[in-house]
Amino acid sequence: MAWTNLSNTVQSIDDWPGLLDAHQVKCPTKFVAGRTNRWGFLCDGDEVEDNEQLEECFKIYLDQRSIDEARRRQLQDMPATVEDAQLLTTEYLSYVYRHIKYSIEASTSGPWTNKAVEFNFSMPTTWKALGILNGFEKAIQNAGFGAESTRHYVKLGLTEAEAAAVSDPEAVQSYTQIDTFKRFMLPRTLR
Repeated sequence: MAWTNLSNTVQSIDDWPGLLDAHQVKCPTKFVAGRTNRWGFLCDGDEVEDNEQLEECFKIYLDQRSIDEARRRQLQDMPATVEDAQLLTTEYLSYVYRHIKYSIEASTSGPWTNKAVEFNFSMPTTWKALGILNGFEKAIQNAGFGAESTRHYVKLGLTEAEAAAVSDPEAVQSYTQIDTFKRFMLPRTLR
């Protein structure tokens, strides 16, 4: 996760809850649902109480084909329906959203709602069906992304493979600096 206010360099969000002194730009996609909600690195060790449930690997089940395949393989610990996977994805993303908001507010001045923010999400390369993309976008919006201000936008852009390539400095050499800047940093109105 990274952000920029266009007046300085891109800054990574690497202060995820539960990391202590370490820094990571990626946060594990898991949370513990129950009496006390823990997410990301706060779930390390995977210790859960009897009244709690560790939720992970839920995003892949936004695709009905993944649910069908998991049932054929008789896998356990999976959402029963695509709608359940959407709810789990929404809950996890709500934790991520609140932390992104906190991190950016702590680093900048002025109210969050006055900031122009474009949230760019990548998705698995295998997601082709419009229904899957719409379900993912719904989970994103229900988590709070794009909801607090008319100046906040959500964009489903790259596949995860494309996003990984663009985040790799050696791979980016094939892009000019201005192309990369326009594609990933500029608000839509300035492109």
